[in-house]
Amino acid sequence: MEKNRVFREILFSLIPGLGPIYSRRILEELGGLDSVFSSSIQDLSQIDGINVKGAEHILQSLDDKKKISKAREEIDYLERNQIKTFFLDNSDYPYRLKQCPDAPVILYFQGKDLMAYPRMLAIVGSRKASPAGKKITHDFLSELRNYGILCISGLAYGIDIQAHRSSLEFNIPTIGVLGHGLDNLYPAAHLATSKEMKLKGGLITEFISGTPLSPGLFPRRNRIIAGLCDALVVVEAAEKGGALITADLANSYDRDVFAFPGRVNDPNALGCLGLIRDQKAQLITKAEEFLRFMNWDLESQIIESKSSSNPLSTNRTQGDENKVFQFILHHVQTHLNQLEREFPEFGPKLFEILLELEMDGKIRSLPGKMYERV
Repeated sequence: MEKNRVFREILFSLIPGLGPIYSRRILEELGGLDSVFSSSIQDLSQIDGINVKGAEHILQSLDDKKKISKAREEIDYLERNQIKTFFLDNSDYPYRLKQCPDAPVILYFQGKDLMAYPRMLAIVGSRKASPAGKKITHDFLSELRNYGILCISGLAYGIDIQAHRSSLEFNIPTIGVLGHGLDNLYPAAHLATSKEMKLKGGLITEFISGTPLSPGLFPRRNRIIAGLCDALVVVEAAEKGGALITADLANSYDRDVFAFPGRVNDPNALGCLGLIRDQKAQLITKAEEFLRFMNWDLESQIIESKSSSNPLSTNRTQGDENKVFQFILHHVQTHLNQLEREFPEFGPKLFEILLELEMDGKIRSLPGKMYERV
C-alpha cells in the first residue's frame, strides 16, 4: 500500500457534502487525484455544478487538520487489519461498480480480492425470511456450486445471512456489503460467519472506520450490492423494503433481475410478485432457469469443452473471431444487440465467439450485455 497515495484518497473521500457523482466529476475533469491536490479555486469552480464557494469548501476540507488526522489514523488502522482500499480513479476499482454513476469514491475491503470474479450474483430478500425462503436460497446455491459464481449479499438477518452461509457450505466465495465501517459488525450475531467469509471472500464497505451505526446508512449499501453484481435474485420480499430498493437500483444499472414467486396471500411474497407483475424481474423457480436466462449454462459447456481440447463448434473460425474483435476494438464499448445487427450471419455462434475472445483475454464483458477490449 502506497501510504501517501492512500492518505490522499481517504482525505478526498472525507470532503463533506461532495457525494459520489461530484467526486467522480472532479476526478474526470481535473484528470485524476493528483491534479485535485494541486488545483486552484479557479480550476475547481470551472467544473459544472461547482461554484467558487464550493471550490473554496473543497480546498479548505483538504487542508482541514481534523480530517488530515483522521485520514492518518485510518492508514494505521488499514495496515493493522490488512484492509485494502479501492479508489474510483484506480484501475483495480471493481469494474462492474465503476459503470454506475453513483459508485462510491472509495471502498474498504477485508478478505480475498475477488472483485474481478467472472460471475457475480447478488441474492437479497426479507429480513424476516420464512423457512421456505431459506430453503429456496439454500437449494438455489447448492445447484450453482459448480458454475464459478461468487455470491454477494448484505449480511443482514433472513435471506442475506442464509445466502452467505449456504455459499460457505457449498464452497462458493461470498462477499458481504456493510452499511458501516469494518471496525464494527451489525448484527453482532453474524460475527462468526463474517470471519469465515473473509477466508473465502470478504467484507466491503464505503464507510470509514469509526462511522457510527445509523439506519440511514444501510440503504446506501444497497447500490453497492446492485452495482457489484451481474445478476440480482430476490428470494422473498414484502411489499416495501430494502430488497425492492436494491432491485430497482439493479434495474437502473441494467443488471438482470430475477425473483422467486410465492403465494398471493403471503406478505413475504408480495414484493417478488410485484416485481414480476411490473416486469422489473424475471420469474424463476429453480437454478436451471436462472442459468439458462444468463447463458451461464452454455458458457460452462464451452469452458468445459475448451479445457478438454474439444471445440464446441468446428464451424467457428479464427477469421470470424478476428472480425468481431476488430469491431469491438474500434468502439469504446459495444452492446450485444449492436454486434448481433453487425454480424447476423453468425447467429447463435456469436456468443461462442465472444466467449472465446473473453477467455483469450482480448475482451471483457460488462454489466448490461456490453463488451470492451482489455
